[in-house]
Amino acid sequence: MSDRFAVVKRGYDISEVDQYITQLETVIRSYKEKDNAINSALISAQMTATNIINEAHKNAGFLKTGAVAKLDAITASISVQKRLVKEFQDDYNRLAKKYLKEFNDSDVLSVYSKIQELEEYIDGLVSESPRKQTSPAPEAEAPPTSQSAWL
Repeated sequence: MSDRFAVVKRGYDISEVDQYITQLETVIRSYKEKDNAINSALISAQMTATNIINEAHKNAGFLKTGAVAKLDAITASISVQKRLVKEFQDDYNRLAKKYLKEFNDSDVLSVYSKIQELEEYIDGLVSESPRKQTSPAPEAEAPPTSQSAWL
């Protein structure tokens, strides 16, 4: 494509100018087609980007809703567990106080005394065992027969 034209009488060669104009129109048409393709691609990319963003917002909303629901369930479970622990603590303290009131020092001394008596009784049996004597002594105490006799 030449932008110089042959000089003829009264101006330029009309056929060369027409040919040049045709070439320019072809180039302009090519640029317009490329411009249209670029504009179409840009519009398509913008629509795709908008769809992706909308879908992401929608999915984020679902995820947030699910996470909030799970968090609420966990929080409720924690509240229930705290209440159960508190109830257990209260029950334990109530029982401990009840048995501490019932089991005082005199009870401990009484139990200790009964254990001491039992040890002495057993020691007496051991010292009177058949190894040292061939027949049991008539004055030997018989072991208590009921549970209440031990205490």
